[in-house]
Amino acid sequence: MNRTLAAALATASLALAGPAGAATVFSDNFNSETLATNGSLSNWNISNGTIDVIGGVSFYNFYPGNGNYLDLDGSTQNAGRIETKLPLAFTIGQTYTLSFNYGRNGSSAESMTFGVTGGNLSQLFALPAGGTVPFSFFSVDFVATSASGNIFFDHAGGDQQGIVLDNVLLASVDTAVVPVPAALPLLLTGLLGLGAIARRRKA
Repeated sequence: MNRTLAAALATASLALAGPAGAATVFSDNFNSETLATNGSLSNWNISNGTIDVIGGVSFYNFYPGNGNYLDLDGSTQNAGRIETKLPLAFTIGQTYTLSFNYGRNGSSAESMTFGVTGGNLSQLFALPAGGTVPFSFFSVDFVATSASGNIFFDHAGGDQQGIVLDNVLLASVDTAVVPVPAALPLLLTGLLGLGAIARRRKA
């Protein structure tokens, strides 16, 4: 097989079969929420305590330029748990990425458990005591073990200063190759035939 034909076959294969892309399952940046201490949320249920919706232009804005975000330890000396109001659909065995931005209101050591209910994901996240925490990014991959679940963040403690949360994103990670169409063998046969004709003409 000559190099031109080999290149044509490779190009045809790549055009008809390749990796599929990721898809967003859920996202929330909290910018549509009303700034308030002990606030409420549109997409999340709050239990076991309270949270504060802060940021904006000047409302307890520890990270200017990032819009609204949450302090997961509200102003009642009782840190809250948030959980998405609607269950999210998963494909069992599929890999997903849960990511978020975080910071801290205060200097105390803080911790929370976060994840996806239904046994899909549960992980501890902790910040040691210290100074200011730069607004940072965190992500974790997990394989879905059930067909549905709710994202949750459950803050420990209660001193009115806690972990700051923003830009929650859940996306599928699809690295599988798209199945080759049934017409591909016919196409390859045609290309091989053209290669054979070209060789005969040269002879």
